[in-house]
Amino acid sequence: MSTIYSLYKELLPPSGIDHVATASFTGPEVTNLIVAQSNLLRIYEVNEKIQGNSGESLDRIARLRLMHEEYLNGVITSIGTVRTATGVGAQGLDSLLLAFKDAKVCLLEWSVADHTLTTVSLHYFERDEFRKESLTPPRPPILRVDPQSRCAVVLFYEDRLAIIPLKSELSANNEEPEPFWPSFVVSLSSLEGMKKLGSVTDLVFLEGYLEPTLAIMWQADQTWTGRLTHLKDTQKLSVISLSLSATVPSTPLFQTPSLPYNAHTLLAMPMPVGGTLVLCNDGVIYVQRGETTSCGVNPWWGIPKFTNTDEEFVNEDGTITVNPKATEVNPVYHAPQGYDHKHLGLSLAGCSAVSVNPDSVLTVLADGEIISIFLDGGEDAGRGWNRRRAGVRGIRVAPGRLKAHRSSCATRIFINHTDQQSYIFLGSRVSDGLLVRVRAQSGAMSLSNVGGEESWTAEEAQNFSSMDIDVNDNAEQVDDSLGDEELDDIYGSSPQSSSSAVKKKASAGLSQHVWQLKVTDQLAVHSPIRDFALGGNGEIVMCVEDGIIVGREGVHPLVAVQHTMEDAAQITNLWALPDVDSSGHLFVTYEQSTTALRCGSWLDPSTWTVVDEPTLAILRDQRTVAVGRLDGKIVQVGERDIWCESVGATPLSELLEMPALDEMDVDGDTTPMTRESVTAAYVSETNLVHLQIEGRSCVVRFTSEPNGERWTKVGALDGVGYLCGKESKWIVANENSIHILNVTEAGAKEVWKCENLRPILRDDVSVEGPLLDDKPKKIWIGDVGGVLCIAILTTRDDLVLFKSFSAPSRHGRLPLSFRYHSRTPVHTDASPGIDFNEFYSLGHNNGVRYSGVVVGDVWIMGAVGGGLGGGIWPVAGDEGTKENRLELKMVMENNVRTQGHGEIAIHRHRSNAQPMALDLACNNFNGFIARTPTSLVVAQLDPSTLYTPRLPLNRVPLGRTAHKVAFWPGPTGTEGDFGMYVVATSTPIDWKLCAAKVDAARSAGVDPDESDIAQIENNDYGKGGKVFPTVGQWFLELVSPRGWRVVDTIPMEQYEQILALATVHVTSSQTRSGKKFVIVSGTGTQRGEDLACRGRVLVHDVSGIVPDPETPWVTHKFKKLFIGEEKSPVTALCGVGGNVGVAVGSKIIIHQFDEAEQLSGVAFLDVNMYVTCLRSIKNLVVVSDILKGVWFCGFQEEPPKLVLISKDYSPSSSLAASFLLSGAETQKSLQIVSAEETGLSMMQFAPYTVVSHNGQALVKRGDFVCGRVSQIREWANGSVVGTTLDGAIFLLRPVPEKQFKRLSAVFTKLCSALPWIGGLNPRGWRYHSRGSGGLTGNRCVLDYDLLRRWEELDEVTKKGVAKGIGLVVERVDGDLNEAKRFGLW
Repeated sequence: MSTIYSLYKELLPPSGIDHVATASFTGPEVTNLIVAQSNLLRIYEVNEKIQGNSGESLDRIARLRLMHEEYLNGVITSIGTVRTATGVGAQGLDSLLLAFKDAKVCLLEWSVADHTLTTVSLHYFERDEFRKESLTPPRPPILRVDPQSRCAVVLFYEDRLAIIPLKSELSANNEEPEPFWPSFVVSLSSLEGMKKLGSVTDLVFLEGYLEPTLAIMWQADQTWTGRLTHLKDTQKLSVISLSLSATVPSTPLFQTPSLPYNAHTLLAMPMPVGGTLVLCNDGVIYVQRGETTSCGVNPWWGIPKFTNTDEEFVNEDGTITVNPKATEVNPVYHAPQGYDHKHLGLSLAGCSAVSVNPDSVLTVLADGEIISIFLDGGEDAGRGWNRRRAGVRGIRVAPGRLKAHRSSCATRIFINHTDQQSYIFLGSRVSDGLLVRVRAQSGAMSLSNVGGEESWTAEEAQNFSSMDIDVNDNAEQVDDSLGDEELDDIYGSSPQSSSSAVKKKASAGLSQHVWQLKVTDQLAVHSPIRDFALGGNGEIVMCVEDGIIVGREGVHPLVAVQHTMEDAAQITNLWALPDVDSSGHLFVTYEQSTTALRCGSWLDPSTWTVVDEPTLAILRDQRTVAVGRLDGKIVQVGERDIWCESVGATPLSELLEMPALDEMDVDGDTTPMTRESVTAAYVSETNLVHLQIEGRSCVVRFTSEPNGERWTKVGALDGVGYLCGKESKWIVANENSIHILNVTEAGAKEVWKCENLRPILRDDVSVEGPLLDDKPKKIWIGDVGGVLCIAILTTRDDLVLFKSFSAPSRHGRLPLSFRYHSRTPVHTDASPGIDFNEFYSLGHNNGVRYSGVVVGDVWIMGAVGGGLGGGIWPVAGDEGTKENRLELKMVMENNVRTQGHGEIAIHRHRSNAQPMALDLACNNFNGFIARTPTSLVVAQLDPSTLYTPRLPLNRVPLGRTAHKVAFWPGPTGTEGDFGMYVVATSTPIDWKLCAAKVDAARSAGVDPDESDIAQIENNDYGKGGKVFPTVGQWFLELVSPRGWRVVDTIPMEQYEQILALATVHVTSSQTRSGKKFVIVSGTGTQRGEDLACRGRVLVHDVSGIVPDPETPWVTHKFKKLFIGEEKSPVTALCGVGGNVGVAVGSKIIIHQFDEAEQLSGVAFLDVNMYVTCLRSIKNLVVVSDILKGVWFCGFQEEPPKLVLISKDYSPSSSLAASFLLSGAETQKSLQIVSAEETGLSMMQFAPYTVVSHNGQALVKRGDFVCGRVSQIREWANGSVVGTTLDGAIFLLRPVPEKQFKRLSAVFTKLCSALPWIGGLNPRGWRYHSRGSGGLTGNRCVLDYDLLRRWEELDEVTKKGVAKGIGLVVERVDGDLNEAKRFGLW
C-alpha cells in the first residue's frame, strides 16, 4: 500500500486566551493589549473615545483595535513586558518577552518603520544537566518580570530558575547593543530554607524593594483531601532578594511556613500597600514582611488538622489531662482577620484575580461570579491610589452577585488611569474576552438593574464598618535585632509597624465606594471545542461551554423581498439611491442601456415602477458607469456623457476640450487627452467626480455659482488605468505604478506615487510587500473595519489586499504605508460586469456592522460597530445575606461593542445572488440589493453571525454545556429531508451525600439509612455556607437548524452521563431503500465506589409532528425505539455495514438492528482498557484506546465475526481516530490518523513492510503537532476534519505525490529563506517529542500555513527559490492556488 501525502490547513485559528499583558508596545503614547492564543500573538491598541450626542451626558469608552497578529512556531507558555535601556526602550517603548517550552525565551521589539515584530535575542536553557528524570513531561516554563525592569526570571524543569539581568543604563563607551547582561541559572533547592523543595506552585516579583525581590510559593511534600488528617498545610512562601550576578548568591529575606495546601496563586499588590496576596481555595492571606492577615470565605477555612498521637496538658493545679488526637493550631488561620466571611460559601479554586488599585482586587471565580477583595488599613489610611502606607488590618470580601465568564487570565490596563476609573481585561479559554471599565462611585452601596435597588440600612452599615481588630505580631518571622532604619534599607520605605499597634476601631469605609462595571468591548472566543458534526446544509456545529457554535463557509445573506425580472441575467450593475424615508431610486444597467426604477418602499416590490422620460431624463441609451448624489442632486456618469438632475446631460467631449484638461502637469510634462469613453468613475461626497478614460484619469467638480450650476475642471493624471476612491482621495494605477491623488477643498491636487508596490524616494504613501507580479485590472481603496486598505484585482483574477498602517513622517509629508495582507482567487464566471461594490455600515441594526467591499464572489469585510452580545449579568436565585454583597454594580448598554475592530476577514458569498448595490437603510432595515438569474432581491446579512473570524460563526446559547453532537440527515438522508442536530448537554447540580447514599443503597437492593432519608426530607443539607461538589444532570436535546431552537429534550437518569453519540445508517425493513438513520447514544452511570459502573444503549428516531400554534418551531420529536441495559459503560459507537458497533467496557460488540427494531449482538472482540472512539469505512473498523493506542479491525458478515487485523504497539494515548483516503475509486489507499494529546499520529497497514512483522503492527508514518486535538472525522474527498481544545479547526487533505514533493522542496527553502519571529524552528515545532527517543518527524504532512508565506515574497526572491529547486514560479503558484481552494465545502 503506497504512502498517502497530505496538507495540513488551519481553517480557523485558535481563539482561547491563555495569557494577556498590557504595555506601551507600538508607541510611547499608545496603550496596547497583548493577547496570546496558543501559537497566535495578537497586539491590540486600546483607544478611549468620548461617546454620546450633544445634549446628552458624555461618557468615555475604551475600544480594542487589532494592530498586528503573528503566527509563531511554538505555543506561548508565558508572556511579560519590560522597558529596556537600549533600542526602542530609549524611545519610550516597551519590549516583549515570550516563553516557550521546554525552556526557551525570546525578546521582541516593535519596528515603528516596518510595522512588524523584530527579534532581539533568543535565550535557550534546554540542557541535559538541568533536566530531571521524571515519568511525566516537565511543566511549561513560567516567566516573571521585575516591575522596575531590572531583570526577568524563568522557572523551568521544576526547580531551575534562569535569571536574565537587564541593563538599566548604558555608559558612554558601551558598544554592546544587547539590552541585557549574560543570563545564568540557579537551582532553587540550593537556596537557604528551600533544601527540601519538591514543586513550585507560583512565583511573583514584589513591589517597593530596593533590589529585585521574588516571592516563591512552594511545597516539599504534596498532599490531597484524603490525607489531610496526616498532612495538611504544606505550602511555604519564601521571599528572596535576587542577585543579578552569577558569582553572588541570592539572599533569603523571610519565609512564611504552613500555608494551606490548596493555595494556588500569588498576586503582588501595587505600592503603597505592597506585599503579596495568597489566594487559596477556602480563603485569602495577605503577607507582608512575614506577617500575615487572613480571611476565610467558606467554613472549610481553618479546620484544624488532627494529630495521630495523644497529647498531655499540665493544668494549673498540677494535674495532667490527656487530649486524644489533639488539634494542631496554625497561626495563619488565627492571624488578624478583621472580618469573618465564612458564611459566604465561596470557593476560590480556579479563580483569576487582578488588582484594580493598591488595596482593591477584582476576582472572577470558576463559575464566573465576580467578587471584590479589599485590604483595609488603619485609621485615616486612605483608599485606592490615595492610600498611605498604613499596613493591612483586615481583609474584606464582597460578592457582587454578578457573573461574567470563567477567566483564565486578567490584567490591569493603564489608560487615562485615575483613582475613580480604570480598565481591566478578563481573558478566557471558554468564552469571550471582556474589556471592562471599573469605576468607583461614592454613595451608599446599591445594585441596580437587578429587580430594583437594594441598599443597607444605617445600622447595618455601622455594624459592619467598624470591628475590633486583634493584631497578632508575627515577630518571629523577622529578625527583631534589626532597627527601623536597617529594615528600610532592605525593604525600602517601610509601612507603619504593626508591632506597636493596639486593639482599635478600624473604619472600613463601606459607604465610600461602589464598583461600577461596564463591558466596553470583547474578543470572540470559540473554545474549547469538545465535539463537532458536519451537516448536510453546509455547516459545522461545534460543542462549546455554553451551547453550540455554528460555522458556515462564506456569506449566506437572508433574502427579505424578491422582485422578478425577465432580463435579470443581462444586468451588469445596480445603484441604489435611498431617500430620507424608505423610498428611493434604483438604476439598473445593461450592456448598452440604463433603466431607472422609483421604489416607494424598498421592502415592497409592488411599489417599484419604471421612471419615464419626462419625470427623470436620465442617460438611457448608454451604459451607466457610476451614480451618486452631489448637493442632494442625482448624478449619473455614462460612457459618453455626465448627467445631473439640475443641469441635465453634459457631453464629456465638451468637458474634455477645456484647455486645462488637455494637459496635465504633475512631473512637468504635457500630454493631450484622448477622447474615448469612460471606463470607470466615482462620485465623491465632496462634489467631486473622478473619471477614468482609457488609461487616463481626471477629476471634475460640481459647483453652484450665482450664475448657475456647472461642471468645472480640477486636474488630471496621465498613464493610469483604473481607479476607485472615497471622499477626496483617489487611487489610480497602471501596470508599473500606483498613484494616490488627494484633491483639497481649494482645488489643489497632491500626487504620491508608489512604483511596483515598492517605496521610491519621493513616496508619501508606500506599500510594503511583494512586487505585483501581474498587471492590475481594477483597483479599489477604502475603509475595511476602520482600516484603510487597497484591493487590486489582477488580470489573473486574483484579489490582492494591502492593509495600511502609520509610518514615520518624512519631510513633513503624509505618514502612511501599506502592507501585504492576502491574495484570494476571484471566481468571475457568474459575474458579467465584475466591479468593486463597497459598503460602510452593512449589517443588522442590533448587531455588528461591517464595512468593506465585494468583488465577484469575494467579500472583504471588517467590523465597525454593533450591539453588546454578552458580558456581565446578575446571578439568579437566592442572594443570601445582605452583608457585604452589594459592592459591584452592573451597567449594560446596547450598541457599545465593536468586536473584531481592525480584523479583516475574506469570505465568499454562497448564494445565487450577486451583491451589487449595498448599504440600503430603511425602516430599521439595513441590507443590500442583489441580482439573481431571474430576479432582483433585497437581502441582509444574518444578524446572528459574526463575520470577522476566518470562518463566519453563529453562537447558539443553550444554557447548558454541550459535550456531544451528531447530525441526523433525515429518515433516508436524501436531499429533500430536513435534517436535525442531536446534542448531549449537561448542567451542574448540587451533589448531596445523603441522597447519593440512599440511591446507592436502593440500587444495591438494601434499605437506606433512615437518617439519610430524614436529612433529605428536612432539606437541611449544605447549609452554613460550606462548598460542596456538583455533578452533571445530562440531557439529550434535538436542535432544529431553522432558527437553531431546541425542539425536544430527553433528561437522563440521575448520575447518568452520555459518553457516546452517533447517527447510524442501519438496515431496516420499514423503508423502501432498506436503510434508515437512527440516533444511538451510549451512557454510563456511577453511583459510588462500592457499586459497579453500568451503562445503557439508547436508540431513537426523529418523527415529524403537527406544531402547536404557540410553539410553531417545534416540528419534530424524539421517538424511542430501543433501550438496552449493559453491565459496563458504553463509551463509543459507530455503524458497521448496516449494523451498530458498541464499545461496552473492554469489549466491542457488533449489534444487528432486527425487524422488531431491537439490537441483538452478532459478534464481539475483547480490547484493552477504555475505548475512546470507533470509526468505520464499510466493514473496516479503527478502534482508539486511551492507553493502548489504535487497533485496526475487520468485520466479516457471514458468519458474523470481528477480527483484529493490526494494531499500534507503541505506547500512546489515542483520543480519536479516523481514516484518510487517497487514490482512484477502484484503487484506494488508506491511512489511519490518530488524535493524541499533542497532535496527530499517522500510521498505515503495510503488511509487506519489514517493520510491520507481516502486518501485525501498524507502520508509523510520523507525527504532526497541532495542539490538543479533541475530535477528528472523515469528510469529503477522503480528507479529515478536526478540532482542538484551543478552538482551532483544521483540515487534513491528501494531495498527489508529485505535487507534494514539489511543495516539500518549496517548504524546505522557505524554512531557510524567511525570517522567523523569535528564532523558532518552523519545522521542528511540528515534531513530536517522545521522551528519551527524541523528536519524531513527519515526511508525509506539510504545513500549509507556512507554505502560504510564499505569497509574501517579491518576484525576484520567488524566481530564486523556484530556480533553486528546479521549478518555475507559475508551477509553484498553481500548486498553492489549488491548495488554497481546499475547504470544508
